[in-house]
Amino acid sequence: MEQTPTYYTIAEAHRELRISRSTLNRFLGTELPVTRFGRSIRIHRDDLEAFQQARRQQVTGNDLGHSAA
Repeated sequence: MEQTPTYYTIAEAHRELRISRSTLNRFLGTELPVTRFGRSIRIHRDDLEAFQQARRQQVTGNDLGHSAA
């Protein structure tokens, strides 16, 4: 059984979120807290989950460009 890491690397975080690395980079250190270990940047699992929850929205058909019938 694979254990979820406590800290994600930048590469792991952008794969987990399924967004591009450049998109993730825009949020680093501002909306998404980071931890530095020397020159390495890591994102704590709890911070990544909070980031996801903050962006979760209720989506309706109108939000997707569908017209109401």
